Amino acid sequence: TVATTASVTTAASGTTSTVATTASGTTAASGTTSTVATNATGSCYNMTSHQVTCGILQSDCGKYWYPQNYRNKNTGCCHCKEGCTEIKASCKYNDVGSCYTMSTHKVSCNVMLTACSGNGVFWYRQDYRSTRDGCCHCQQGCTNILASCSYYDQSAASTSTLPAAKRPE
Repeated sequence: TVATTASVTTAASGTTSTVATTASGTTAASGTTSTVATNATGSCYNMTSHQVTCGILQSDCGKYWYPQNYRNKNTGCCHCKEGCTEIKASCKYNDVGSCYTMSTHKVSCNVMLTACSGNGVFWYRQDYRSTRDGCCHCQQGCTNILASCSYYDQSAASTSTLPAAKRPE
């Protein structure tokens, strides 16, 4: 199996990281010893921020790493859409969100993390709220829909153009 990578800038944290998009291997989220291919990716839970990051190598995560297709025992949902064998409309995936392109001032909704990359391109996780107005970029995945907000996925097309002076925060 060959792993492919993409350079991704996550706007909420301002960090750029290399994310592997395909992998092979097995592991156990229970903390038991297992064999993992050096290029196997999964999800990593951060105890401080309580956020899950997808496409992370086990060696880059530590104790709270989960293999692709891991399902939350309470919801039955995978952490990440990529690698999940059963996609459910009721689930919120940590690798699906909105993508903002500075050169065109467009926001696209329901975009995989690995598909949103390049210079001047920023990815935001679902339910991210702008510091400017407290609104989510997209209605899909937003846990608090407000009548006062406009959502980029509620237009005729799933991509909307922002005024040149306005950049999502």
